[in-house]
Amino acid sequence: MNKQQKRERVFLLVAILFAVIVVIYTSAIQSSSQSEDAVAVRQNESEEFVEYTFSKVDDEEKIWGTSKICDIYELYEQDKSPLAYGQMLTLFGEPLYTTENLENQYSYVIAATDTEGNVTYLNVYSGPSGPSIGGMPEDEEVTKKLVLYIKEAKPTDYEYVGYYMDIPCKVTMGVRDGEPYMMQEILNLTDEEFEQMYKELYGLE
Repeated sequence: MNKQQKRERVFLLVAILFAVIVVIYTSAIQSSSQSEDAVAVRQNESEEFVEYTFSKVDDEEKIWGTSKICDIYELYEQDKSPLAYGQMLTLFGEPLYTTENLENQYSYVIAATDTEGNVTYLNVYSGPSGPSIGGMPEDEEVTKKLVLYIKEAKPTDYEYVGYYMDIPCKVTMGVRDGEPYMMQEILNLTDEEFEQMYKELYGLE
């Protein structure tokens, strides 16, 4: 074996050793990254499974100062929105109140109690944008859990008749045999009739 062949052999051995080191190092980094990802997933899963119990409270003062956090049914689910009231009836019974004003249809005060006894008060209501949940800004996570709790419930059949004055129209909605429905009827009102109905619906008399 001449000197040139020896140099080539040494170079090949060094290259092979370097490649082995790179493979081992890369494998170690990937293993460490996967381990960290697994820990992160377990931590997130732990957070997801914080348990709450939900109950109705007949005290409107508990929700003073709250504001809307989210809709119960998203815009693409609007055909399902009448389900929300039927589901609330199943879970919590009658609301604090109902009105014929579609923009103030009903309201519930719901107490969300975690496993450590901490209580968060949320407002489940149907307002200008439909069935919604209100609370404080820091209540977003528990609100998500309440949305899931509501949407998983079997709805009680009901029928509601209300009025929307921006058009104006009469709206009939409800749940029949577990299926939601909604119908609208345009109202041809004189100025006097409109004014009178508006005052009644918004409590201006």
